Amino acid sequence: MTKLYKINLVFVILTLVLYLTVYLGLLFSIVLGGVQVIMSLIMLYNFKKLSETNKVLFIIYLIPTATILVLIATDNYGDINYIMKFAVIPMMLAFLHLYITYRIKNEL
Repeated sequence: MTKLYKINLVFVILTLVLYLTVYLGLLFSIVLGGVQVIMSLIMLYNFKKLSETNKVLFIIYLIPTATILVLIATDNYGDINYIMKFAVIPMMLAFLHLYITYRIKNEL
């Protein structure tokens, strides 16, 4: 689980660089999301090994992630919330996930 942070860091930095072209950043954030979902499944599998603080942070991460996925799947896309739903909130969640993997790396 210690390599999760390095992998996550590379994908987050790559996404941020690609956001300079906006379109490529939005497309690559889908890849980042897929990678983070796989990492979350690994973390969920090893949930008992996490410290109490990391467990709480992980649960805090899961709730808004599930919420934003539901909003994206059920809402219309014709308003200004498009930027918030597809760029700002997912990147904030990606940073939270990066922080959680950082804490796990330092814990083990």
